[in-house]
Amino acid sequence: MAKRTFQRMLGNGEIKRRLAQKVGHWKIISPDIDDIDMMASKIEVQCLDCGQIKWRDLVGFAYGDNAKTGCQNCKELEKHKQVLEHIEQSLDNAGYELESSWPYEHSEISCVVRHKACGHAFEIKCARLWAYSDKHVCKVCQNGQRDESLWDLCEEMIEYGITAKDVSDQSHWSTGAVARVLHGKGGYLPYTEATVKEAALKLIEEKKGKEANNAD
Repeated sequence: MAKRTFQRMLGNGEIKRRLAQKVGHWKIISPDIDDIDMMASKIEVQCLDCGQIKWRDLVGFAYGDNAKTGCQNCKELEKHKQVLEHIEQSLDNAGYELESSWPYEHSEISCVVRHKACGHAFEIKCARLWAYSDKHVCKVCQNGQRDESLWDLCEEMIEYGITAKDVSDQSHWSTGAVARVLHGKGGYLPYTEATVKEAALKLIEEKKGKEANNAD
């Protein structure tokens, strides 16, 4: 009871003074600041730097050491900005660029990167990109190791989730032989290459047909 009495006696003027000392730039949305006279109040506040609006306990917002801390969301956004700058710089150094936006919660979300050497774009999980941004290998051209004639075919295979095993089942060549063809490694007969490409294209067309039917 004594605590509640102290809170009532604090008064609107003292609460305004404490709010004015809060680190950051804030706007009290609700209730009207002139109506607040108890530290036990709940207030709706907006950070004027990032725009976030939240309901807060006044004690947890502007009492004691709590008044010395700024907006937590601003801190997270700044951290996110620093992560993004690091990712973009690492990608640029490795010959890539980030084509889609970098999601705020990024561990299992995919983003799109483009390999500047071959121009192909593909999705990759952001957590993996963060871990290997300076050691990334293009899924399409294998950083120049794959024959250029295979780039578009491999990009479509990636887009439709078609694997070397799928092509192997379709073409009746071993998965190893298919992989050698798709990576442009050489050491196979022209007939093998033609059969593997034909099988891959057939699977791509089947996938496209299914998507068109589902769209209808």
